[in-house]
Amino acid sequence: MADAVAEMPKDLVNLRYGARVTDIQQVDDQGDDEGTVRVDVQSGSDKSQESIGCDILLGCDGIHSFFRIKVVDRERKKTHIGVTTSGGKPILRDSTMIQGQHGSFLMTYFEPSREEVYALAIMPMAENQDAREGWKALGEYKATLKRNIVARFEEGSIKGLEPIINESDWYFYPVYMLPPEGRWSKGRVLLLGDAAHAMPPQGESTGIAIEDGVLFAHVLSEGISTGVPYVMEAYEALRRHDIKKLHAETMVRWNAGSSSSWLWSIVMEFITWAYLLLSNYRQKDYFKRDVRSFKLPSQ
Repeated sequence: MADAVAEMPKDLVNLRYGARVTDIQQVDDQGDDEGTVRVDVQSGSDKSQESIGCDILLGCDGIHSFFRIKVVDRERKKTHIGVTTSGGKPILRDSTMIQGQHGSFLMTYFEPSREEVYALAIMPMAENQDAREGWKALGEYKATLKRNIVARFEEGSIKGLEPIINESDWYFYPVYMLPPEGRWSKGRVLLLGDAAHAMPPQGESTGIAIEDGVLFAHVLSEGISTGVPYVMEAYEALRRHDIKKLHAETMVRWNAGSSSSWLWSIVMEFITWAYLLLSNYRQKDYFKRDVRSFKLPSQ
């Protein structure tokens, strides 16, 4: 994507690094398609302020979206679903996964030489209001985390789990989601990706967010002559159903691993191979389509 942007004329795309949006105002928009959006941006080491005007503003700033909170849907709050993922890199002989009533634990090779391993623990934890995504566990908190992981999974089939866990560095990723219903746009501001429809991790979030952008570009190019309100309505009309379906499927998969039933855990262990095969087929089939071929709805 960066290479594609670099090939475009600089007057069409201007990348700003280290910039922070401080305010957003929709100006003189009375529903007659004559309004604009003013964005106040702070950038540089001197934190200089600049106001930028635009016809349409896209908020692609994730689950903690400033655009959503500031403009589009202030009442739609993100929710912590009581689970935190913790990632590390231990030494391991074979790839494996445990999924049961205490959470899930995965270890797998992630590069061709099979010398480095990625470990992931998914487990319930209380929300930390000061948490930030990807923060490193340090000090006593690190020791507590490792004891927690060992206590949850040491009785499983992975041998020598404790020294593996103690050898690793761990990073936290609190899992948040947004309610499936809610506003995606207001006036000339539209949310894309996790800013609009954050879900628990399902291995498709990046593809879905990119597809959001491709679909909006298609709708914009085909419908802008009709006006901005139509573009916003047409995009949501084409996108809502797919996102609602993906959200429902994701929640089924996510909740399947949190059952308190030991019998259900055994059943899941035996059918996981079939489930993964089916999911992989569905995922490939889903991304075979080209959203640029979608026909825009009539007015």
